[in-house]
Amino acid sequence: MTAAGRFWRLSFRWSGTASRSEYWWATVHVGLLCGAASLPSALARRAERIRAQQRDAAGEDLVFNGAVGEAVTREQDELLRSDPAAVRRWKEARPRAVQLRDDLPNLLQILVGIPSLNLHVRRLRDAGYSARTMLWSIVPVAGPLLVMIRCSRRPAR
Repeated sequence: MTAAGRFWRLSFRWSGTASRSEYWWATVHVGLLCGAASLPSALARRAERIRAQQRDAAGEDLVFNGAVGEAVTREQDELLRSDPAAVRRWKEARPRAVQLRDDLPNLLQILVGIPSLNLHVRRLRDAGYSARTMLWSIVPVAGPLLVMIRCSRRPAR
């Protein structure tokens, strides 16, 4: 866990470099952390979708609304699709535990955002690239892939 420790310890140190092993172990650490945080919400949404299908098959007129992550009647679904403020009100009416469960992955991504950016910049510097190479990650699909490939190159020394 040395790489994960260095990831957090050097979160705001923009100078220096990061080895390939440090980069990959920290990336695995962050991936597992974000995956674990997303799992409860994903499982709850999947269970709710299955419940909606079962209740619909039993004759209840329900559909799964992805915006709120719950089974709703068709009338409620039409209202939620037509009025963005209704989605906000619906989400605010849910219990705090459900709100936290659904917001936890987003909060965690915000928390690891700057340390991950820092790790990428230090790794790119070690591979002989400029920190500006990170701007490629703005390009959908191909950009992050290019940055990841460049991060996996051997050191420039």
